[in-house]
Amino acid sequence: MGNHGFDVRGWGVCRLPLMLFTVGCWLQLSAVPEMPHVRKDHPRIFFNAETWPSLAAKAKGPLAQDVAKLLAECDRVTDKPVCKGTEMPPCRKRKVNGVLVDVPHSGNVPISPIREFGKEASMCALAWRFTGEAKYLEKTKRLILANGKGYNEAYANGRSVNWYCFSRINTFCAYDWIAEALTPEEKEALLRPLLKHMAEATDWKRFILRRDRSGPQAGDHGIPGLLWYAGLAAAGEGVDDAFADKLLHEGWANGVELFEFRAGAAGDDGAFNGGVVEYSMGMYPYSQFNFLRSLKSATGRDFAAEYPGLALFPNWIWWSWIPNANDERAPQFAGFGDSYHATAIMSTEMLFEHMRQYASIYRDIDPDSARLASSLAELAPNRKKGEEFPVYRFLLEDGACAAPIAKPELEQAPLKARHFEFVGQFLMRSGWKAGETFAAFAAGGTPCGHKHNDENSFVIYRHDPLALDSGTRAEQTDYNLKHYYAQTVAHNAILIHAENEPLPFHWGIELKDPKYNYNYGGQLDHPAAQVLAFETNDRFTYVAADAAASYGKKCQLAIRQFVHIQPNVFVVYDRVKTDKPYPVEYLLHTQNEPVVADGLMKADSRRGRLYQQTLLPRDARCEKVGGPGKEWWANGRNWEVDEKYLARTREECRKAGRGPYFGAWRLEVKPPMPTPNTTFLHVLTATDSDAGTPVKATYAADDATGREGVHVVLADGRDVRVLFNREGACGGVIGFVGETGYQPFSTEVQKQAGAGLGAMSRGL
Repeated sequence: MGNHGFDVRGWGVCRLPLMLFTVGCWLQLSAVPEMPHVRKDHPRIFFNAETWPSLAAKAKGPLAQDVAKLLAECDRVTDKPVCKGTEMPPCRKRKVNGVLVDVPHSGNVPISPIREFGKEASMCALAWRFTGEAKYLEKTKRLILANGKGYNEAYANGRSVNWYCFSRINTFCAYDWIAEALTPEEKEALLRPLLKHMAEATDWKRFILRRDRSGPQAGDHGIPGLLWYAGLAAAGEGVDDAFADKLLHEGWANGVELFEFRAGAAGDDGAFNGGVVEYSMGMYPYSQFNFLRSLKSATGRDFAAEYPGLALFPNWIWWSWIPNANDERAPQFAGFGDSYHATAIMSTEMLFEHMRQYASIYRDIDPDSARLASSLAELAPNRKKGEEFPVYRFLLEDGACAAPIAKPELEQAPLKARHFEFVGQFLMRSGWKAGETFAAFAAGGTPCGHKHNDENSFVIYRHDPLALDSGTRAEQTDYNLKHYYAQTVAHNAILIHAENEPLPFHWGIELKDPKYNYNYGGQLDHPAAQVLAFETNDRFTYVAADAAASYGKKCQLAIRQFVHIQPNVFVVYDRVKTDKPYPVEYLLHTQNEPVVADGLMKADSRRGRLYQQTLLPRDARCEKVGGPGKEWWANGRNWEVDEKYLARTREECRKAGRGPYFGAWRLEVKPPMPTPNTTFLHVLTATDSDAGTPVKATYAADDATGREGVHVVLADGRDVRVLFNREGACGGVIGFVGETGYQPFSTEVQKQAGAGLGAMSRGL
């Protein structure tokens, strides 16, 4: 950066150990990379003295209408800003199980953010830079002063400003963008309250209601994600340079950890940490874009080039995308982890802006991923940008984005399954058009705060969720979240009922009653399943994983082998070994009541239908659980959802013509008597409700090889045999009779890499 670079108390040379607060625990970074030199002059955040003229020129040309809109908005901003809602909020009253109770103040129960003016301050600061008009400069100062006072008042009352740090980042941006026009006295007046807030916000010993601690291994939209921007704004301003320097260094270390962690999560396929669409397509991406762009503007360093794997995120979104025949801009999705399970429509409100970021940042670094991002942006339901950070209205101009891939080309991609290692998801499909069959299998991966105890579970989708994850997080004011929805019982998995097991941890309100507060046969807080094999081709996809470690000492073996035979048939083979003859159950969740007769289940959901045939165990007991008052039954009671939320959601779903998909029924398959060795064999067929029939499936065995399985005649007449090893190593064979001999299932995990049609076409 030439003469713009300078050091303040060791800027650019510090490699000291730093303590960062991430995901609820302190993390010591003993080898933080050297921080690059930060330019001395303002502005530094998102643009600088060299890049501003180009932005200002565009504002007079292709972005003139955006600037005019900005100025009109700024003119409507109050001249006498006063922050409101800084007092401690009262307890909330909610009906829980029909009883009106006070919901206590808790980090799990949301409160309204204070009314402050971070976004407005950044808008007015931009307006001043675009026009040079003093009225916008003066309004920006008043807004920053009001914000500092409001932040201090909120913390004095023991409550947070906002769950997200974004409004405060905007406040620091506003200061940075007008700093060159401020006197030393004005800098002191504006910065001192903001730095006081930062000192209080990083005092972790003090209780502050709903202070977000989200750091690099989550969304990084909490206090750790604010440090860098506070440091960039305040460094070298002569107000409290030592503290500003501390914030800057800790913010740098936080940003490095963010990119290291997300690069590891992305790997070679693009998964986002957490694997939950609502988060990954919501607030999580902002921390990445903001740090990347501000680092480049403040130091000249380009993390996009240093972490090219992060460009692959659109690949995970595209694989999670289930086309909607009624509205291509409202894709459906499987609902992994802490999803709401209401309409099963993917959260795409921020899709356009997020994909435009990828399409512009990675256009030259990863053209395939950038083009895929542009394709997804074209499918977005809106063209919103700059909703959280107004500056992005001007940074995400059209000319910087990669060209989209034609929709027909995307729909013809032949790859049938994709393994996203970090989040432990196997996503499978019969095709890329509406009405195709989709399935997801959960195994392995790195646990995160929004993942459930759902190892070796699956969902199946055709038109609607047919085999679904049940329960919902609602408004975090009921017990369903912690006691049911996140537990194994809410998923299409295996239960092993041992006695006196503690309830596995998940965030949410806990019912402190020992009568109900125990583990209902599920997985514990133990390692994820071990993925044993994965392979995919144009005929079938095969996944095998052992979840024994997830169940703790009660289980020695919990191998599930899951086979998707194209286009719509699934074979599920479970081998379970326990240290005692515990009751063991195979679960299948449906939205509507299933019909069960002679080992065959049928369940409809609007235009979709699911059949399930139970072949093992012999003489299995198939019992239905559910219906009014038992929709979310476990531990001898129903874990009801907050009544106000349920009523509101049902009305929203009525208007949408679909959902809610919280699940209301499950089928429990059990052996005649508990035994230490239990084997389940099921064949599932996903069809259209008005025309589908189950495949013809009969039990098959080969005693010479010690294998057993199923003989299936598909709807098109193809004859398929699938056999699994009864004992010993996981594995088996598949044969398409009259076409090929038996083919052994792979014992390895197939490698896949890349994004875009090039990777899809190669079958990688």
